[in-house]
Amino acid sequence: VMGVSSGLMMENRADKEYMMNSLKGYLEKQPQGPYLSFGGAYEGMVDISRKDIDKIVSDTPFVMVASSGHGGWVNSKALEAIGILKGGADPIDYFERDKDGVPTGYVGTSAAIFHVISKLGIIDKQAILNGADDIFGLFRSQGITSVYDAGVTIGLEGEAFSAIHELENQNKLTMRISASAAFAQRPIHINAAKQAMKKYGKMYNSELFRISTLKIHGDGDWGGYTVGMLKPFDTKPDSVGMVSFPDQNQLNGLMLDAARLG
Repeated sequence: VMGVSSGLMMENRADKEYMMNSLKGYLEKQPQGPYLSFGGAYEGMVDISRKDIDKIVSDTPFVMVASSGHGGWVNSKALEAIGILKGGADPIDYFERDKDGVPTGYVGTSAAIFHVISKLGIIDKQAILNGADDIFGLFRSQGITSVYDAGVTIGLEGEAFSAIHELENQNKLTMRISASAAFAQRPIHINAAKQAMKKYGKMYNSELFRISTLKIHGDGDWGGYTVGMLKPFDTKPDSVGMVSFPDQNQLNGLMLDAARLG
């Protein structure tokens, strides 16, 4: 969120017109970006395509993260930049495609939307430092002194943790932060998660900033029909959603490894 705070933050309203107008107004005031927004609607609750965003910004990648963080919408330039094209295989689930196999711009899971953000490098250390005063000031105003950071965008952990550590060294960290070493959303994240736990758990362990948690996604989110169900959805009878780790033994192993690492 610290990286997004210097981008566009929208109210949680499932209103396509509101979201598009907010995006247009933001870019008129901030033509140089950051090219990232958060909020507006839960994924799956509004019908936004890459072409809708292209009408407002087409010359540079733009990512709109849903209010839940479990999906979002991107323009054509973003899809092109990371190689999500007609006929190609998705690097991670899932990018919605039309009947001809062309990506629509709707991104249906957090694993996929975080993949886009990571590959584009939209959030960097400086963006986090720039947004820190706004975020910490908001927390202070509400009397909040301790938080749990529920997972940094995969692949950007080093940038985020370095920024927080720098703020701590400058006496600008005005709350205690307990953070997730890694964010395991799919089996392909397991090895990186293990390495992150080993590395960051030792590196950051002060009174104000410590890393002692692994975040795991067991399934998806209700808005995009990606939660794991025992029976089909009433409103989508052909689907029971998804589970992130179909192999229970694999998931058990990851949790035991995390426990061994403290």
